[in-house]
Amino acid sequence: MSCSVDAYLLSCLRVQKMRTQTDNSSNQSKAQRLCGSLAPDALVKMLKAMEELDAPENTPEGASPQIWEKFCLVRRAKVESEHKVKVKDLTLAEMHAFLQKRRNEDSVTQQEIKNLSDGLKSLHKEKNLFLTDIMVQILLKQGQVEVSTTNLTADYTDSVLSDRIEVENLNTTIRSTKIQH
Repeated sequence: MSCSVDAYLLSCLRVQKMRTQTDNSSNQSKAQRLCGSLAPDALVKMLKAMEELDAPENTPEGASPQIWEKFCLVRRAKVESEHKVKVKDLTLAEMHAFLQKRRNEDSVTQQEIKNLSDGLKSLHKEKNLFLTDIMVQILLKQGQVEVSTTNLTADYTDSVLSDRIEVENLNTTIRSTKIQH
């Protein structure tokens, strides 16, 4: 019973040592990543540390050498697979960051296009307003606006019928212009 407990403790210590090395190399490799991949040194260091753990003298008591070799191969494949997953995860994170950056640039560009389009519409409206709402000032002498009523019967053949409010507004404008000069 004591042998199995010692073997169990020894294997737990090995696993703990490997986890510590994995965590350390994982943190270092994240800091050292270039272009979305883990530094290749981290995997090499991990595999060298595993070679020390895979040595035949570290075989647990009661385990056959074939089982130990199979266990070491499976563990090595697991570590390599985890490393590939980390590399893919970092690549995916970098792709997401790139995509988010492009989406932000796209939204800024779309907003700029909208602002320019709104400005262009405003300029077109203003241009059309200036083209259709032309105000011309005409200086008229007094009496040219109204038809003379010297005769009892007025001659309206060369007259234009205007709204009274327009005539009053025109008279007010003429008076204010005369006062300004």
